[in-house]
Amino acid sequence: MGVPCVILGWWCSVVMEYTRTMSRYSATFRQVHFRLAQFARLPLLLCLIQDRRAEEDGLYVAYAASTMLGLVVDIFTGLCFAVCVHRYEKEVIYVLQKSTSLLTIDSLRLLITWLTGVPGGFKLNNKLDYFLASIMYQLLSACERLYDLVKSLELPVVPVLTVCSLSGITILGGAVMDLLSFVSLYPFLMNFGMCHFVSPFMSCLSSLFSLFRGRKLNILKQRMDTLDYSFDQLLLGSILFPCFVFLTPTVLLFYLSTAAPWTLCLFGYILIQLVIFFLQRFPHVVWVLPMLQPVHTKGLEINPSPCDSPPDPRHTYWVVSTIPNNLKDNIIKPLTYQWREIKTADMISLCSILKALRSAQCIYPHFGFHTLFESVYDGFMGLAPRNDATDYDHIETLPRLPFRHVRHIIRNLL
Repeated sequence: MGVPCVILGWWCSVVMEYTRTMSRYSATFRQVHFRLAQFARLPLLLCLIQDRRAEEDGLYVAYAASTMLGLVVDIFTGLCFAVCVHRYEKEVIYVLQKSTSLLTIDSLRLLITWLTGVPGGFKLNNKLDYFLASIMYQLLSACERLYDLVKSLELPVVPVLTVCSLSGITILGGAVMDLLSFVSLYPFLMNFGMCHFVSPFMSCLSSLFSLFRGRKLNILKQRMDTLDYSFDQLLLGSILFPCFVFLTPTVLLFYLSTAAPWTLCLFGYILIQLVIFFLQRFPHVVWVLPMLQPVHTKGLEINPSPCDSPPDPRHTYWVVSTIPNNLKDNIIKPLTYQWREIKTADMISLCSILKALRSAQCIYPHFGFHTLFESVYDGFMGLAPRNDATDYDHIETLPRLPFRHVRHIIRNLL
């Protein structure tokens, strides 16, 4: 039993070297990487279980049982989903079309047309409105050509989802996240462009307002100092400040209209992430053991007898009682502990979304093709890769590709 487990762990460690890079940009490969990490850790768990000198031998046994039982539940649930997807293929296609109807090209084109008119009865600036709408139309046409190219390939989406379901429900969730990341490419590009336009605009507006009050930000000391400006500076600031103020409603309306679809996609990411986390980390052994052997409890509790008049006062009586298996100690506490072990950059929180919306910052999901777009963008801009690699499976860090030399590589290819 030990030799096959060691061979399996070695083979999984070798395959993990190839799935490590792709797991940074694909949720499906990320779940495959996590599954391989579980198998690679199996020999270590067996060694810890066989080591009788371990002080927490029962904890390792429970952890190994929960890991393997969770894997069985994952695959069994995936098989059930595979049967349902194969049997109700037309209904699955209909649900996918309805769920992505808000992110289609036609609906987003209607949104841009509504913004170029009189949205909500507000009269916007015609020149700035035409400028922002033309940029969005260019992005829309580029994404439409990309979508048409993908449709011409006639990729079998439903059979791929069926195969992913056969591998487990968590891998199916990763495939759905990859599909969502591809469908939400245009909302991401719209939000990406508007964030890079709104953030400098609001910085200029804040600086002009400070200059209008006779103050200026001291960058070295990070404080607001008094500024004695001349008449020319006052005249120029008095002209520019009303212009920025009157352009603010147009900019904010475009920004909120482009941030809403992308925020909806992020909520979809959060929901799927929570489902995958629950399926991977849930202590399945605590509800299977009471079903198989109900007589087993957590242990025994020995307390002094509360009886005031014992039969024989010369002896001390003790009461032995069983400790019941309550829900809080068996399920809630392990989930809370494992939730603390998950890195904060691995999950997209609601507070980070609200802070990014307030400061006009673009939110990159931790999975999907948008991360690849972010890395390529940093490479072309000459920026160093962001150091946000996380330890998803608590075994090894998932590094990012060295995209700082992307410009030189593409130049050589062309």
